[in-house]
Amino acid sequence: GTAMALQRAKSPNRVWCFVGDMTRETGVFHEAYKYSTNFKLPLQWVIEDNNLSVHTPTDDAWGEKQAPPPGAIYYKYEMEYPHHGTGKWVNF
Repeated sequence: GTAMALQRAKSPNRVWCFVGDMTRETGVFHEAYKYSTNFKLPLQWVIEDNNLSVHTPTDDAWGEKQAPPPGAIYYKYEMEYPHHGTGKWVNF
């Protein structure tokens, strides 16, 4: 939607799409990424790797991770606060 509207309007703006490392391994991500690159949409993919998917470490669920796709920004990080699936809640 938004990326295509920006493209049609010839806007210099971009859409930034943040996904986790587990989402990056799914077929839906591949379809969306391929569509956005094939149509040269002004969309920047950002993959945030905390090696978790709700309750399961990504390595346990998928084994070896695939390399990030061309043009995507990828970074690993460790959270300061517990993941919501750990049973420990942080209220702000």
